[in-house]
Amino acid sequence: MKRLIWKLMVAGGLMGIGSMGFGQTTVPLMVDTNGVVQAPTNFFATNANAMAAVLTNLNPTVTLTNGSANIQLGQPTADTNAGMIVFMDLPVTSAAAGGTVQSYELDLNGTNVATLFGQANGGGGVTNGQLKVTHLAGQTNLVGAPTVAVGAGAGTGAAVTVSGSDLLMQVSLTTGSGCTSNSAQATITYAQPFGSAPLLIYSAANTNAAWLGGITNVVLSATTTGITLNAGWSPLAASTTYKWNILSGGAQ
Repeated sequence: MKRLIWKLMVAGGLMGIGSMGFGQTTVPLMVDTNGVVQAPTNFFATNANAMAAVLTNLNPTVTLTNGSANIQLGQPTADTNAGMIVFMDLPVTSAAAGGTVQSYELDLNGTNVATLFGQANGGGGVTNGQLKVTHLAGQTNLVGAPTVAVGAGAGTGAAVTVSGSDLLMQVSLTTGSGCTSNSAQATITYAQPFGSAPLLIYSAANTNAAWLGGITNVVLSATTTGITLNAGWSPLAASTTYKWNILSGGAQ
């Protein structure tokens, strides 16, 4: 007989003075008197209370040797008055080539809301460590890329580009011919709308934009969905590139 199946039914529980194993040559499941459960392959508990009882006395470190394994948990809770603790760690060794992304993310219902991101330096360390937040209360999608369109006031043949995110972006406008005053030069659309019209902080990003002022100044206005760049009482110069850095922020 290659396999021996045991069925133990004990109303008060299972107690022992040593270890008990079930298996053939090796012991696939061992329960010892210290409450330790060792399962080289799989461990199943069909009763929620039984699983809770097993997890109660787990050692501080639980290691899964199968890299594709998943753990499904309920509400994790730290010890009372635990002080400063590490929620999770992602070890990086010299085996990871320099520049390799090392990250893990927090998802809600399959949608990323935050990512802890870094890059291996090739020597067992990490560089460029950062927290990327996808959503802030009342704020836009920080990693979403806004879009931009040329306004009629920028003239015939004008072009505009935008880089960055909804939170912080740079706009580059190259005017065409026949620019007009008191008109939209460009319109930016957020990747995700704000809960309320955000506050804007912006500054010139090149010399041409820095020289604007007074009646030639370009004024930015924001709604929940985007930003409009408006020319002042004097039109912008034709065939000229202007750049601005724009920071959007606000609350619901």
